[in-house]
Amino acid sequence: MTILHRKATIRGGFFALPGGGVGVIATGPFTQRALVLTARVGNIPVVGVRIAPQGGSFIGHLSGRPQAGDALFVRYPPEPEVQTSIRYQQPPARSASTLPVA
Repeated sequence: MTILHRKATIRGGFFALPGGGVGVIATGPFTQRALVLTARVGNIPVVGVRIAPQGGSFIGHLSGRPQAGDALFVRYPPEPEVQTSIRYQQPPARSASTLPVA
């Protein structure tokens, strides 16, 4: 049985992390399984992928900076990768009001 398929509805986006990295969050047909969900944006792996305990979404962070417009790909190996409609755009920088005071 295929867990993810090309017509699956997957939505999500990117956000700035406090340490200067980029996080990704997506909703879709994601479930806790023995097969571990993997993801990438362009050629940049998403690391620390965690599926919500109740399923339906995942969160992770990018191990580098993809190019603007790079697509998010997801898969449960050994199944084929699924390209989502989610495209990378650099998230807005954290505003000065949210930065820690030294």
